[in-house]
Amino acid sequence: MSHIAVPDEKERYGFYGQIKSKYSGVNLERTPTLKHSLKYHGTRDDFYIFWSPETIRTKKNFAGCSGAPILDSQQRLVAIACGIALPPTRFIYGFSIQKCRRLLDYALGMKMLL
Repeated sequence: MSHIAVPDEKERYGFYGQIKSKYSGVNLERTPTLKHSLKYHGTRDDFYIFWSPETIRTKKNFAGCSGAPILDSQQRLVAIACGIALPPTRFIYGFSIQKCRRLLDYALGMKMLL
């Protein structure tokens, strides 16, 4: 499991997502975005809190990033992007990959997933 890590204050983090979804006729267009240079701020329950170097003024610049893997500078998975605090903010929330793995293991063991 060398590709999974627990976040710490010394590392930097980032993720990639597709935002600003809109239809152009029958085609769905989205804008790629890379959020980087995030710092680990702390933990609340099963969620890690990351600090953005830029103030987030609107949710639309993040809408569509939920589910994106949050990686550290060594490309280890630490969390899954799941939300931001109410704007204006610098806080981004990620669901702990360790908790996610425990939930998947439980679901598999209970034959909830086929």
